Amino acid sequence: MLRDMVFSEEVCPVELEEIGKNIATSCGGLPLAIAVIGGVLRRSAKTLESWEQVAENLNAIVTWENEEHCFKILRMSYSWLPIRLKPCFLYMSRFREDETIEVSKLIKFWVAEGFLKPINGKILEDVAREYLDHLIDRNLIIVRKRGVSGKAKYCGVHDLVRDLSLKEARKENFTLVAKLSSNSAVFLGWSLNKDVELLWRFLTSLPLNMFKNIFVESIVHLVQCRYLSVPNLGRLLVEKKLRMLPVLWNLQTISINEFLTTITLPSMFWTMTQLRYINIISNIVLPEPPPKSQFYCTLENLQTLSFVRDFRCSEEIYKRIPNVKKLKIRYFSQDVEEGPYYSLSNLVHLCRLESLHLHGMMVSIKDISFPHSLRKLKIKRTNIWWSEMVAIGSLPNLEILVIGFQGVQGLEWNVTKGEFVRLKKLCVSDVDLKHWKTEEGSFPSLEELELWRLLLQELPDPLNFADIPKLRLINLIVRGKSIKSWAKQIKEEREGLGYGSIQIE
Repeated sequence: MLRDMVFSEEVCPVELEEIGKNIATSCGGLPLAIAVIGGVLRRSAKTLESWEQVAENLNAIVTWENEEHCFKILRMSYSWLPIRLKPCFLYMSRFREDETIEVSKLIKFWVAEGFLKPINGKILEDVAREYLDHLIDRNLIIVRKRGVSGKAKYCGVHDLVRDLSLKEARKENFTLVAKLSSNSAVFLGWSLNKDVELLWRFLTSLPLNMFKNIFVESIVHLVQCRYLSVPNLGRLLVEKKLRMLPVLWNLQTISINEFLTTITLPSMFWTMTQLRYINIISNIVLPEPPPKSQFYCTLENLQTLSFVRDFRCSEEIYKRIPNVKKLKIRYFSQDVEEGPYYSLSNLVHLCRLESLHLHGMMVSIKDISFPHSLRKLKIKRTNIWWSEMVAIGSLPNLEILVIGFQGVQGLEWNVTKGEFVRLKKLCVSDVDLKHWKTEEGSFPSLEELELWRLLLQELPDPLNFADIPKLRLINLIVRGKSIKSWAKQIKEEREGLGYGSIQIE
């Protein structure tokens, strides 16, 4: 087990075999200990001297019994971590036992805490992904679930690894900010004296989940706050906090999880150059950018913006958010088809955009020019027709397509060979589609297919899907038997072709 973890398909050098066996024996048959030490050896130099150092440390703790013995081995794995990875590992002590952690949120926390530094021009989020992969390779973080791209989507830590993180964090006084953040409601409920105010100035991460019973004005003291999460407040309190945003010059993340009809951002939003993520489930109204004659700021760090109501992608707007990667927009106005006003064709200028969520009956394909960088597209309640889907099918990097409630209009969808060449996941639900046809060779990269609440009368040839090499999952929520029978045929055809079996849910 240890050899396979360290060398994978490579051959273990002869000079390392004996010491490798000694290290494996010293792990006492504990799988977690072997996994962690395997991570240490995999990242260490494959030399006798390096392995002797590992063995020497292990030999000093072989007398301990099972759990305590394993814990000592874990501590050694921490001491061998590069300095840059240690804060990220210690941060895992903030999560509950057995908690499933959303990777995208974890990365936001790491960025907000200032653990990361740019490397070779890479953005901080890419650096965070590299750090996460290093900790996964060392078996200090467990992957709970991967996305269709293969990247970790949810993660966690073993109970013993979490205990190690807690003990080392306490030893290094790493938990100071975490304790202050967890008691944030107590501090905000006081009339701030000078000592408390001083503590506030050094807080960087703040989940404000008890705001209803506190003084809103105290937020102005959070001049160093970089992560602000504000759930369940009510409209008046949310709007008060948004008016205070210009005070929080260092703010990177705004997360508001209570649905309100509309939230209007203050005009000074355009001056907050540190912003990286705006995730508000209500409808955001963006203020008009101030004239260039007054001042001009570009929000170069902004990567996520959702949900924007009646998004006006004018030249003045897209030039101020040039690096946005994730955009969610809803349209309600009746004049959205008047192109110059909303300028959806200007989406093509967002050349780093990877994820787009479009919602609104006034949106049609003739108004939109998609950037080639797009990897994920979700559409609901649009005026796009199945006959126009070739424009989406030709996107060269599209990997995920989600067609939700009335996302596409019409009854017939014909997919030809050469469309959706990189699509890995297709979800279609709650549309009026009746006739679905595909040519042989369509969806060549498909891995997951979800069909929910459809009344299809005509389905593609099962062989066209059975012949897709990477197809592994068909998820169905349907009333009729015909789609279930069709999925079963695909499974049987694949087995006949010698492909691996697929899962049908």
